[in-house]
Amino acid sequence: MEAVVTFITTMLISFAGSLQPGPLNMTVLYRTRNNGISAGTWVAAGGMFPELIYSAAAIGAASIIIKYQGILNAVSVISIIVFLITGVFLLTGKIKSKPNTVRSSRLFLEGFFAGITNAQLFLFWIGVSTLLMKWNYLTNDNVSCIAAFIVGAASGAFFLQLLLIMSFHKNAFLKHILTGIRLNRITGIVFIIFAIISAIRIL
Repeated sequence: MEAVVTFITTMLISFAGSLQPGPLNMTVLYRTRNNGISAGTWVAAGGMFPELIYSAAAIGAASIIIKYQGILNAVSVISIIVFLITGVFLLTGKIKSKPNTVRSSRLFLEGFFAGITNAQLFLFWIGVSTLLMKWNYLTNDNVSCIAAFIVGAASGAFFLQLLLIMSFHKNAFLKHILTGIRLNRITGIVFIIFAIISAIRIL
């Protein structure tokens, strides 16, 4: 029963936390518009794995993160560079008149890197895991609850991305608006903004 409660709680938190217009959301929307539902779903699937990795790493990390602040800062700097380069590339890249076919493996990796380069995701799950431990929903010695926490983290984010994909596909008005917008430009701006915000936070 504890594992079920942990799973549902974590999934809801992950779903709510994924509502912000982050790099993964924008990449999913970009690929859905340009390459279809299947492409957007592959990106969303790739974006699940950083949630699995960071949520797993976050368990127990809250008490020792101070000792490894230098490593965290290094990851933050790398994420800033990746966000900035990706943003500039999307902002200045040429727009193709026709959507090209993109391999599912590339789409999967796009989703994975959109999530794994976001160091804030690790901090987010450290905060959530600490909170759940205070509520006694999560303990280091309860394997079922740990598994429920990790799976819940990935499930919530994935369900949000699927909702985003289906909303875009079903909403003709939204599709009409975004068809006339250079979405890759907007996605690039979002990545650059994330780079700036991340840089400000570590200064």
